Amino acid sequence: MIILNKVKSLITFNQRCKQTLTALTFSLTVVSSVSMAQQATNLDDLLSQLEQGKIAQSKQNISREAEFKAKVSEQQSLLNDIKSQRDSAIKLSATLEQSFAENEIKLANKTDALDNRLGELKELFGVLQQVSGDTQSKFQTSVISAQIPNRGEFLNEFAQSMGSSSKLASIEEIERLWFELQREMTQSGKIHTFKREIVLANGERQNTDVTRVGGFNLIANGKYLEYIDETGTVAELIRQPH
Repeated sequence: MIILNKVKSLITFNQRCKQTLTALTFSLTVVSSVSMAQQATNLDDLLSQLEQGKIAQSKQNISREAEFKAKVSEQQSLLNDIKSQRDSAIKLSATLEQSFAENEIKLANKTDALDNRLGELKELFGVLQQVSGDTQSKFQTSVISAQIPNRGEFLNEFAQSMGSSSKLASIEEIERLWFELQREMTQSGKIHTFKREIVLANGERQNTDVTRVGGFNLIANGKYLEYIDETGTVAELIRQPH
């Protein structure tokens, strides 16, 4: 009996579930019908609206498909342009590489021809470069540079020019080198007084008369001075000779 009662209860429960589902389905149908009825005044209108909605949806799909195809076509066009640019760049690179190789050969041939034509002049370049470099080093430490500054700039440029062996020295450049050598020798035998700034022993700066004794000493205010070639400064000696 107990089992029979449980079976009857299950049958009753299933029947109630079916009734509930039927009621829900009916309710949804009614709601949908009411919604459609609110938009359409009769069945003909409803049919017309359904047909128009289907047509509108079809038009939207056609528009989206056309837009997609247009974008695909646009992307393909961009891809073709990029490929064309790449091919052009490859061709240009190959042309430039070939031109570079040909120019290297031409440059080597012209360099050999220049060396052959220069002949013994290359030895002159070496002498001028060495003399310019040695003279510049001497000017850097010479007390004469305290009176005549910036003499080494020309010599530095001239030495570099001769080191490249790419152009001949002009008569003016050779004469300028000769002049600087002669001026150094001439000034080495003279005593000259000139005005310039010096650094005192206490660190103060002062414009005063400086006397240069040849290429040996600098004196100001009865005290010996030193020429600092790194900065071009003239300063009193901390410890004065007796």
